[in-house]
Formats: sequence, C-alpha cells, structure tokens
Amino acid sequence: MWEEITILFFANFQLVLGWFLGLLSAVIIDWLRNFKEKREVKRGILAEVKDLQYRLVGLCFLTTLNSNIITQEWAKWIRPLHTKLMSSGEFEYVANTSEMVEKLSKLSDEEYFIYLTGFQPIYQTNNKGITQNIVKFNMPYTESKYGSISKLGEKFQSSISKLKRDIDVLNNDADQIWFYQTKTFDKLSDMNHEVVVKNIEEISNRISRNTVPLIKLTQNILKL
Repeated sequence: MWEEITILFFANFQLVLGWFLGLLSAVIIDWLRNFKEKREVKRGILAEVKDLQYRLVGLCFLTTLNSNIITQEWAKWIRPLHTKLMSSGEFEYVANTSEMVEKLSKLSDEEYFIYLTGFQPIYQTNNKGITQNIVKFNMPYTESKYGSISKLGEKFQSSISKLKRDIDVLNNDADQIWFYQTKTFDKLSDMNHEVVVKNIEEISNRISRNTVPLIKLTQNILKL
C-alpha cells in the first residue's frame, strides 16, 4: 500500500513540478523579453535626445550670437557644451573643428567670454540681411515608442513628456519666424517692414532664452 502511495505521490509530484517549471519558464521568458525591450527603447530614446541636444546647443549658440547680449554666466554655461558640440564631428564638413576644439580648451572662462563678445559683432555683420532658417525639431523614434515609455519609470516618462511639450513650443516659434520671413518678400512700407523684422528678432530672442532650460532638461534625461 505504501509503495502504491509513494509511486502515486512521485507521479503527481513530477506532474506538478513540470507544470510549475513550465509556468516559471514562461514568466522568466516574458521578464527577459520586457527587460530587453525596455533596454532597447531607452537606448534608442537617449540616442535621439543626445542628437537633439547637439542641435539645441547649436541653435542656442547662434540665436544668442545673432540676437542677445552675451553674459558671462551664459558664456560659462555654454562653453563645455560648445566644445562638446565641436568635438562631436557634426561640423567636420564645414571646417577643421579639431583645431577649434584645441583653441577652446586652452581658453579660460574669462578669455572665452572675451572671445565671444569680440566675435559677436563680426558674426552679426557677416550675417546681416541673411534670412534665419530655424529648422523644426522632431523625435520620430520617441514618438513611435511613446506607448512603451511608461515601462521606463515615472521620472523618465514625465521628463520625456515635458521635453515633447517644450519642443512643440519651440517648433511653434519656428513656424512664426517662417511666417514673418515670408512677409519680408512682400511689398511692404518701411514701417511695416520694420515691424516684421522686429517680430523676427523678438521671437529669435525668445528661442535663445527657451533653448537654455531645454538643453538642461536633455542633460538631466541623459543621466537617468
């Protein structure tokens, strides 16, 4: 009798154990799949945010040179970002950026500020009358994976959501600049032309200011 009970017990135990291991393996496989998906999605989003940061730094730098008064605080803040942008190789097709990076690295914060304030009027003179072309920003990969961002944590999700909202505001300003730029080709009176140019300058100033917190946001996201 005990032999029959033992045989029956082990038979049922093996059945239950097999069922449990099968269930456990499915859970593990599902966990590994979700882990891999989250890792790949986050890696793709961070790569897109990094690229966005480069372009925002370039926009902030040029709009400030073109429109705003450069402060020592801003120069100190933008300097490592400017150097990083030049080191990225994004503009190798334009100039020998390695030489520029070497020169920038040897300047103190005070010398860099003096360099910018000296370069600003030259830049403005060379670009006087040139229509500003502010390209709208987009994040196609992030948009396509937006449904998966909730799996990456509340802080990451809220940061990406804020970034998207602020980018929409920036793109709206880019649309306004484009609208006013088209007006410069119309036959306007001197007074109306002056109003249009002033509107472009005001929006450009706003873009210069708004890109600063945007860049800081991308820096925070890249640390998450």
